[in-house]
Amino acid sequence: MFDIGQNDLAGAFYSKTLDQVLASIPTILLEFETGIKRLYDEGARHFWIHNTGPLGCLPQNVAKFGTDPSKLDEQGCVSAHNQAAKTFNLQLHSLCSKLQGQYPDSNVTYVD
Repeated sequence: MFDIGQNDLAGAFYSKTLDQVLASIPTILLEFETGIKRLYDEGARHFWIHNTGPLGCLPQNVAKFGTDPSKLDEQGCVSAHNQAAKTFNLQLHSLCSKLQGQYPDSNVTYVD
């Protein structure tokens, strides 16, 4: 089971701009893909991959980045952080589909 993205993305907002965080997503996913391939080569065949949640709703992110009401959504969460999470999850879902195609004898389960 893999729960991926939350720490990589949520922590990045403390030192990077939104554009930099978004630009880092392919690199994060490439590292993840490399790890999955290595596990597959070692004999793993069942992968449960859980995406990231709404990062803009994490209390520490709201406290740090939610001081400007114009940057919050209707739930009071940081809109840009949630958009980054959605972008990450879309790319992660695509990667899971790709991996399932590459390894037809495996089970790659993407969980939202």
